[in-house]
Amino acid sequence: MTAVPAPPSGDGRSYGPAADAVLSALREALAADGTEGWVVGGAVRERLRGRPTHDLDVALAGDGDAVRHVTRRVARTVGGHAFPLSDAFGAWRATSRPEEERAWQLDVTPLQGRELDDDLGRRDLTVNALAEPVGGGALVDLFGGRVDLGASRLRLVAPDALERDPVRVVRLARFAAELEADPDDAALRAARAAAPALVGVPGERVLPELLRALAGPAWERGLRALEATGALAALLPGTAGADGSVPATTRTALRGLLGAPEGPGFPGDVGLLGVPEARPADDAALRARAVEPRAREVLVLAALLAGSADAGAALDGLRPSRDLRTAVARAVAAVRRIAGLSADADPEALFAALGPAGTDAPEGVLLARALAAGTGPPWAALAARAVRWAGGPPRPPVTGDALARELGLRPGPELGRLLRALAVAHDAGAVTGPDDAVRLARALRASEAEPAPPGG
Repeated sequence: MTAVPAPPSGDGRSYGPAADAVLSALREALAADGTEGWVVGGAVRERLRGRPTHDLDVALAGDGDAVRHVTRRVARTVGGHAFPLSDAFGAWRATSRPEEERAWQLDVTPLQGRELDDDLGRRDLTVNALAEPVGGGALVDLFGGRVDLGASRLRLVAPDALERDPVRVVRLARFAAELEADPDDAALRAARAAAPALVGVPGERVLPELLRALAGPAWERGLRALEATGALAALLPGTAGADGSVPATTRTALRGLLGAPEGPGFPGDVGLLGVPEARPADDAALRARAVEPRAREVLVLAALLAGSADAGAALDGLRPSRDLRTAVARAVAAVRRIAGLSADADPEALFAALGPAGTDAPEGVLLARALAAGTGPPWAALAARAVRWAGGPPRPPVTGDALARELGLRPGPELGRLLRALAVAHDAGAVTGPDDAVRLARALRASEAEPAPPGG
């Protein structure tokens, strides 16, 4: 076992305020239980990078009972709650309560193997095969992970690390993005060999890793890794060409939606495209929307699936939440309708174009603009509507019951047509209140009742 000296706990080593408080309770619990434990993986890696964490993974030299006792005791001490996490690995998790200002999470697992060496040898990347004794002591680095971390290099702990769990192929892309590191040649070869097996992996294991690879600031590194390994083609068939790469139009759209910190034709720091033709306030609102975590996930997936015949169905293998699946499908549907608009599109056409998107209209307009050459649809009008629609699609400024009473109508198709016309007019700013709406409805009924001119 290779040990690199590290500051002893309590004498310089810190994982961050939230994690340190949990670690203090963990030391007491281990001392009471007579069990040895190590902080492993990401928390150690982030400490070496000088970054705080709220998430601790701990390996215990004990059985499942010890894991349960220790985790529960930590939860009681720190004020969280504990529950079993994995029957297969005997893991337990303790987390902060929702009302706590400082969030934290602790995952505790028995050593996978007889010794710590066995446990670390079963991990994926050298930068994740790091450990530090809970009670303080030397960094355990069997595979040169600290050097690889400093070199921004991703190496496999073992040649079969990805074959044993194909999800690690997507994790490779995720760490390429989050650590701004490059897989070495051996890791890429192993990933290409393992990627086809992703087809049989439950989507709920894969999708979070995929989104972390593609929705962060260094998304281009993640995308390059997914392309180079064939993982993107395996997970979202049709999004990549024969060489595994996305089309140039998709990459350009992603740069406009997510920003482009690097890449050919995008020197330096390139911000979001937004909708430059829009009023400054509308453009600013859409740019603010684009950096929200949920919106970034929708935009990434919608950009990749913009050419899909059924974007929602294309996501089924990844088993997204209903909300995410619906939002992506809505955004793609809006893009197609927006593409058919002319520069002089009337309010009815604009309303119909955004209709499929609903409250996801901002994502639809942002994606449509990122895929367009800048001509065609009336972007300023679309942007203004998208900002308003984010709070809910426009409704008539008068209820159906009230309009029926005012006009002496019964519920039916005619009332429905009038309510839609009032919603379109309200969306365009042509009516501002119930009185305006009733007057317009009367005028519309009167015009429909006029006889056609002779010969017409």
